[in-house]
Amino acid sequence: MIAQVTPQGNRKMNTNSPFNPSLSANIPALITNLDQWLVWKLKPRTAQENKFTKVPYNLRTALPSDATSADTWTTFDQVVQATGYDGIGFAINQPIGLLLIDLDNCIVDGIAEDWAEELIQICDTYTEYSPSGQGFHLILQGQKLVDKTRFHYNQIEIYDSKRFLTITGEVYQDRKEINDSTTDLLFQHLQQISPAEPVVKAQPSIVAKPTEVNLPLDRAILAKIQTHPEYNQKWEDLSERDARIAGLTNFYTGNNFDQTERILLATEFYRDKWSDLRPHPKKNDQKINFLRYQIEKNPSINFYIFGTRFLKR
Repeated sequence: MIAQVTPQGNRKMNTNSPFNPSLSANIPALITNLDQWLVWKLKPRTAQENKFTKVPYNLRTALPSDATSADTWTTFDQVVQATGYDGIGFAINQPIGLLLIDLDNCIVDGIAEDWAEELIQICDTYTEYSPSGQGFHLILQGQKLVDKTRFHYNQIEIYDSKRFLTITGEVYQDRKEINDSTTDLLFQHLQQISPAEPVVKAQPSIVAKPTEVNLPLDRAILAKIQTHPEYNQKWEDLSERDARIAGLTNFYTGNNFDQTERILLATEFYRDKWSDLRPHPKKNDQKINFLRYQIEKNPSINFYIFGTRFLKR
């Protein structure tokens, strides 16, 4: 079934349009009663025209914050009344029996794509337009039944922890409460529509936590990058940080990607997303983890030879 999207769902992202408090009554009490809310601002991504990232802010300090830290959260009433921000969001740092679902880029020329409409009907739960008007956000009660977070060519993301979901209150079709009985159906459906993962060739393993570097040259390079301004600056976009630090480390390793990976796994930047799979940037039949993807996508043109600066970055 093809669904025509109402005009509000076909709007462009507008940095001058914050959350509309008049829509707050649309948001289910199951989440508005939880003190797990924050505000966010749109920030342009460096060197990416017309690309923005949603930066969470601590309403008490008015500073960028870690969305997964409960110390930065506040009440729903407080974020609804806040001014000077682009929107509000609901955050989770550990499983609490809620699934936050993001359907990305699924509204084309005002029409919801078939796969998105079908998934929304299966979930039969609270569904709203994303801030861009080009996707949907859903919330379900239930447990995440698989480890992976991305499905259907990465257009579907499902989280049960360490995430915040922007909330607009602009409901899609009829307003519904958060359903607690369709989780099994959802994951059965995802298994059917998601393409099989191709065999990953020569895939370096990702460890569950940061490691220590044992080789002398690795330790020397780690010490070198830790003194660089890019390493020590405060990053609002963590994916951009990963890309820049990967390129910086490649400069010192001479694009020895295995060595770069060993070193980055020893930094404090480690995060779970590094283990997510991505298509290889050059080999269509392979997938690699997100960290390795950032490393291989950001080789350094110049190299550093210890003891002699060959070309300075």
